[in-house]
Amino acid sequence: MSLEKSPFERHECGTFRDKSFDSIGEKMAEQMGSSFKTFVGEGVSVVFTPAQNINGAVVRTATMHIGPSYGALTTGPTPPKDYWNITTPSILMVRGAAPSGGGGFPGAASTLPFQVTIPAGQGLWVIMGAGGNGGACVTYDLLP
Repeated sequence: MSLEKSPFERHECGTFRDKSFDSIGEKMAEQMGSSFKTFVGEGVSVVFTPAQNINGAVVRTATMHIGPSYGALTTGPTPPKDYWNITTPSILMVRGAAPSGGGGFPGAASTLPFQVTIPAGQGLWVIMGAGGNGGACVTYDLLP
């Protein structure tokens, strides 16, 4: 098989990798959105509403951390009710847990692995469970 025609390239250690890396092995940067929201706490927080999303949107980057609870980044025409009854489509979820033995740093983190297009008329919300001490960072673009 010729590597010239392959969507992969051989890394110097001999493994194949996706060609999204530049010539010196650095991963090429993802585009950040022109709008940025950060949330800390619990409950439902608005990233953008269905009324603000007139022509569609692209979620460029999203990262969440949660302690011993649940968190989600959800979309749809209505916001989620609460963290234990999410009835809207989720594009990113995180479930944390308390450390065993009471020591260490509790929780978990999750990062959106690719950009997601949200149709016009759909909102985007972050929802964090009670007592989870969660946080989320989201960059996005509302399409013109």
